[in-house]
Amino acid sequence: MKAVLAIARREYLARVKSKWFLISTIGAPLLVVGFGGFTAYMGSRGSQDERIAVVDRTGIIAEHAVPALTDAGFRIQERTGDAALPERLDAEVRSGELGGYVVLDGETLSRGRVLYRGERRPGRLRQLALQTLLVRAAVEAQFDAEAAEGSADLFRGGEFVAELVGTEDDERARDVRIGFAFVGGTILYVTLIVYGVWLLRAVLEEKTSRMVEVVLASVRPSQLMLGKVVGVGSVGLTQVAAWATLLGIVALAGIPMLIAARPELADMVSWAEFLPGIGVFLLFVVFFVLGFFLYATLYAAAGAMCSTEQEAQQAAQPITILIVVPFFLLVTILEGGGGDSLLAALMSQVPFFSPILMFARASSGVAAAWEVALSIVLLLGAIWLAAVVAGRIYKVGILMQGKRPNLPEIWRWVRTG
Repeated sequence: MKAVLAIARREYLARVKSKWFLISTIGAPLLVVGFGGFTAYMGSRGSQDERIAVVDRTGIIAEHAVPALTDAGFRIQERTGDAALPERLDAEVRSGELGGYVVLDGETLSRGRVLYRGERRPGRLRQLALQTLLVRAAVEAQFDAEAAEGSADLFRGGEFVAELVGTEDDERARDVRIGFAFVGGTILYVTLIVYGVWLLRAVLEEKTSRMVEVVLASVRPSQLMLGKVVGVGSVGLTQVAAWATLLGIVALAGIPMLIAARPELADMVSWAEFLPGIGVFLLFVVFFVLGFFLYATLYAAAGAMCSTEQEAQQAAQPITILIVVPFFLLVTILEGGGGDSLLAALMSQVPFFSPILMFARASSGVAAAWEVALSIVLLLGAIWLAAVVAGRIYKVGILMQGKRPNLPEIWRWVRTG
């Protein structure tokens, strides 16, 4: 056991102390958050500081359009005047007093045509918002005031509410659980592939450098493989924990600032009460550890069988497919609302699929406790079997050089290992 811990400690420290680990652990999340925050800030700044004039030649659209645009965060000026008004507005645009102006006329009423004049074209999202709000205002203007007020929700696209028979499940709580299930499943999908390939390359590097021959003089091959799996798995847990901590800090500090800048997003706070409890986060750790051990042993065996990077990539493809399949099933199950179907229940019990699918079903609230427990038991059994098979392949393959073995040779290694 001491040899396994020593190898795991070496693998862990060698990767944690590298500059690329620090960059990916701290720099990458901050870069993503910073880019997202800068984009949101610029979008908010543009919608608040850049003034837009509205010229209504129909006399009936502006009373509906101006309040709607103002509520959406645009700074609006309603302008009227003589035939020289367009020239004056063009001059204000060139001087920077206005960001641009829209002209509403008979064609706006008849076919929803909106004319925008400015020195630069609005962004695609900004353009879509202007078009949607102005066309909706034109439709409202063609109704009398009472009808328009009564039909406001219809113009906004209405609302689809799904009520589940036999339960009083809150729709917002369900949406939050499904969103968390998708995010957690995606993180599992990415980390299993990234750290599995990382372990494969570590095994391949030691084998091709002949360093493994020196190491095996003092430890058994099974100890070497287990130490590598534990070490790289600990690196993965450290990185995921660091990302989660950074995300929590950014959320606590950034959401109040975002709401202060964009009051219309204040409803986000009410969604926080539906976030899953500590049990779901612990379940994520359990499935991450078990899923990593299962796939890491397979990746380690694949690395031991190969002598070149190209061979390793080919050997890793079947293992990677086993991770990709449940991720695509995850998208289908969550989007279709079929997490409680018989097919989803059966597929989530398959050990190669359960780290992603069972976690998603459990965190979305459709998997019973006995289903989760059964999937963990089956997963532990699969890990034991994979460790036995992979250990025998690793024992022989780690010292083999030359061409990659074929299936009959691998089977012989498993029987005689």
